[in-house]
Amino acid sequence: MATARSKTQETDAFAKADAWMKESGDKLRDTATKVTEDANSVGSVALDGEIAASTRMFKLMGDMMNARTAATLSLLNAKSVQDAFETEQTFAKTAMDAMTAGLREIGEIRFNTVKTATDTMSARTKEYMGDLAKA
Repeated sequence: MATARSKTQETDAFAKADAWMKESGDKLRDTATKVTEDANSVGSVALDGEIAASTRMFKLMGDMMNARTAATLSLLNAKSVQDAFETEQTFAKTAMDAMTAGLREIGEIRFNTVKTATDTMSARTKEYMGDLAKA
């Protein structure tokens, strides 16, 4: 048989659990709304990042085509086989340096895009989990 004191403690425990569940549900609904806003923001970040990376890739391709054309025209004007060889050597080195720098830049654009998107979602998760732990 339960005593009056244990009945009161049991009632208090149920009331606290019920309040915690309601508060947690409210926080979860609020977080869901914020996550939807974050998803829109992350989508914009991803789109902007893809545009920047694609733009840089097309610029790199254009630069490579221009460099190849300039090297070919120089070959046509070469006075000797040695001049032609040096022109090709210079083109190859310049092209490799430009490709390396361009691809590094594109990689950085993509990395920063993913990092920004991930940081946004991670911060929201930490916020929710912190609020949940406090409740």
